[in-house]
Amino acid sequence: MGSYHIRNIGNQPITNPYLCIKLPEDSPFSFSGRYVYEHFAPKLKGNSSWERINDQSSKEEFWLRPIGKTTLEPNETLSFPNFQIKWGHSLSYSGSIMGFTYCDQLKEGIVVLNPINLNGISHTQEDENE
Repeated sequence: MGSYHIRNIGNQPITNPYLCIKLPEDSPFSFSGRYVYEHFAPKLKGNSSWERINDQSSKEEFWLRPIGKTTLEPNETLSFPNFQIKWGHSLSYSGSIMGFTYCDQLKEGIVVLNPINLNGISHTQEDENE
């Protein structure tokens, strides 16, 4: 489980913040979190909700924007909480989950300070290699 925090450390508001969580290509990882799609009923879209804004068939990139939050004031933090990265235990795995923050003032984006690095060796595969 993880949470993605966007903190405005500048002295001016930032506008239209959004983020991208990117999984490694062809990795065993899957992403889940609390977000909605544009076509969802309005009653499912609360002001603290996040909306996925890229193709929902993509399993590697998750572009998300907050609903009802278009400005982040100086020293204010915006969070996408409690997302999950899952993977199967039958295979060895390795990869970095990257994050990028965008807004009107950072159109090229900025990379997260602390990407998530995951790796491990399956005991099954380890036994086969001996």
